[in-house]
Amino acid sequence: MEKIIIGYDYEAKRQDDLNRPKKASYLLELEAFFYKYQLEFIENESCFVQSFKEQFALEHRDSFPEFVSLKKMYELAEVNFEVLIALERCYKEIAPIDNNRDYNIYTKNDNQVNAYNLGLQLLDVIKETGDLYSPINNKTFNEISICFRGLIIIDKYTSKRTVNHKKIQNL
Repeated sequence: MEKIIIGYDYEAKRQDDLNRPKKASYLLELEAFFYKYQLEFIENESCFVQSFKEQFALEHRDSFPEFVSLKKMYELAEVNFEVLIALERCYKEIAPIDNNRDYNIYTKNDNQVNAYNLGLQLLDVIKETGDLYSPINNKTFNEISICFRGLIIIDKYTSKRTVNHKKIQNL
């Protein structure tokens, strides 16, 4: 089966474009928090707070007398875990972003390919009819779209008449 591109996922692209700078900003703040205490930030850690506590204990144990508890060390070093917890929560709320993601939408079976080709043929007929007589207005186009159960639509992102990829994907 031949896979063909039937659309573009504008919403996913927009969401990734919005999240990319937010995620980078939280990452920089987390790194700064760790570096403030001469610790190494490891992005792949499952729990940044636990990683911080373990590294802090190893790195700064010799800086304090033996009788000082770890909790007191955090207090003396003015470690604010609320900030770290908030940064970690905000950072992890944003889904991982794949910079190599393909936002094209492809067909998955022969029915989708056939429906897409039918939609293209229908758009060609509408264009040819408009060229022969007069351009088909949006009201008439919408009526034709209803007759073909939404196979063709006006794309809200490009304002062009196109095949409805969401309808095709549900076949």
